[in-house]
This record gives sequence, C-alpha cells and structure tokens, in this order.
Amino acid sequence: MEHTKIVMGADGAVLRRSSQILERWREYYNHLCNEEFCRPPIPTLPSVEGPVLPITAVEVSPALAKMKSNKATGPDDIPAGIWKLLGDRGSMWLATLFKKIVAEGRTPDVWQTSVTMPVWKGKGDMADCISYRPIRLVCHTMKVFERVLEARLRKTVSVSLNQCGFVKDRSNIDAIHAVRILLEKHREKNRSVHLA
Repeated sequence: MEHTKIVMGADGAVLRRSSQILERWREYYNHLCNEEFCRPPIPTLPSVEGPVLPITAVEVSPALAKMKSNKATGPDDIPAGIWKLLGDRGSMWLATLFKKIVAEGRTPDVWQTSVTMPVWKGKGDMADCISYRPIRLVCHTMKVFERVLEARLRKTVSVSLNQCGFVKDRSNIDAIHAVRILLEKHREKNRSVHLA
C-alpha cells in the first residue's frame, strides 16, 4: 500500500497515517468481498467420487510450462520460475507434494492466504478506494496444482458452446458484442428484450 500515501475514508475524510490507510483498505475490501446478494443460493448437489489417479510429473510439467516467470509471488514467496529451473526434478517433487495433498485431503495452510494489492484502474480519484481493482497474489505452487486439476477436469467435463468466459480461444467481448447487436435491433423495432 506504499504507493497510496493518501486515501479517503468512508466519510470522505483524508487519511494520511499508515495505520488509518491500512484499516481503510481492510474495511473497503471486507465490504467488497463480503457483499450479500439477494439471489437464492445455488443448490448443492451430492458429490460424485470415484477412484482418483495419482498426480504424475507428466501432468505437472505442462501445467508448470504454462506458468509465467517473473510474476509477483504470493505469501510463500516461491516464484514459479524456481520450479521451472529445477526441470524434471521440480515436476517430480511437485507431483509428490500434490499426491500427498490429494491423499490427505488437505492443502498447506499458506494456500489459504493471499496478499491483496490495490491496482489503480487508470481513472477516477487516486485517493478513493473505489478507483482501484483488488488483485490477489496467491502461491504459485497452488496455481500449478490448480492447473493440473483443471486439465483433468477439461478431459472429463464438456463445456457448453455458449460459455465464453474462462474458455480457451473465446472471449467475453464476443458475447458482449452479440448482446449489444441484439439490443440495437430490438431498439430499432421498438421492441422489449429480456436477458438472463
């Protein structure tokens, strides 16, 4: 938070002391991340379990290769570049760690934490928290684990052709463009449109 020397409090007062600034960021992100939605919760389904194959170094290597080097690290301060430098030995070590995590059903405690950094959106008052986007820095080792699990899921679960976000070679921008065209056409004909 060193780059934000002055922050406005919730009441609009200017805060200058580090302790006040940190408390304001904590308060702001607590509100932002714990906002209650009036929608009913998504119903939970019974879990489906089957035999879980052990994670192998062959699965870890491509997941590790996708990781970018020289990125800000999470709470454990272990960059992905370290694992990459270790090559096959690093992949084998990570596969052993991941097997242990799956067997015990428990991740390392440090994976439960993150560091939230405010990144200015490029517009708005630099002293106002709302002008910042929260970026969470998480452990790179956890990201590798997530990529291994994601690769396994993608082999098993088919994704709808209507899904645009978080799908390789697709973008939300295309979907937004399609919605805008739909809205324009309905507006031209003075017809109402309902989106869900």
